[in-house]
Amino acid sequence: DQAAPAADIAPAVATALQSMLDTGLMSALVPEFGPVEHLVQFDDFHIHPVGKHTLEVVRGLAAMLAPDPGGADSWQGRMARELDAAGLFDRLLLAGFCHDLSKPSRDHSADGAALCEGLLARLGADAETIADVSFLVRQHLVIPKTATRRDLADEAVSSGLAELCGSAPRLDMLLLLAVADSQATGPRAWNPWTATLFTELSGKARRLLTAGPLAEPHAVEHGRKVREEVLGLAAAPGSPVSFEHARELGARLIEIGVGV
Repeated sequence: DQAAPAADIAPAVATALQSMLDTGLMSALVPEFGPVEHLVQFDDFHIHPVGKHTLEVVRGLAAMLAPDPGGADSWQGRMARELDAAGLFDRLLLAGFCHDLSKPSRDHSADGAALCEGLLARLGADAETIADVSFLVRQHLVIPKTATRRDLADEAVSSGLAELCGSAPRLDMLLLLAVADSQATGPRAWNPWTATLFTELSGKARRLLTAGPLAEPHAVEHGRKVREEVLGLAAAPGSPVSFEHARELGARLIEIGVGV
């Protein structure tokens, strides 16, 4: 039997998770959830304990598919429906559930990626799903941190994000996860200022992946190889960089089309 589209089941996901949370079934079925269920986050950003925050992230993602002016008719809704049509929205929901499971680890993103790989393998997920969810968990803070701490006028910033994601669908999943995570965190993480920064950064990165130098087949892999060659030239021992050396570096950077 073919699986039902996420749009048909997403609105019920948050309700089901809430019932599992209230009855203790969640921790019984997913032991990794138990240690963080009531974990209070002592900072100026999070308004909920990790368990409640996680539920709100999943609820926010599911709401993006809702057929109302604030949901499917918004840019978030349109993006969510495209991911659903491509069979990717369930991976986004899984990433929303897994993204904070390794708190309070100092590097909860990397540790969470490893944890979710084991969790999803145990639950029978396929390799592509595990790879996408692990990527999203590992990188779920990249857009918020980059958008609020870097100069978005610097093309190397958006090209770095594009190269990291490697494809428009992965970028879209990462963006929607960042939005839902920030919305569930609180008003200091999600507000008109951060919303503008998120969309500016992701929009520039998406254009590079769909119409720019990274839109060609295997462009990301090629870019990484050229980047390594450029860095190797720059680190070459010997006298100060000559004119010819500098010209070669410049030609390589133009070839790659993104910043080092």
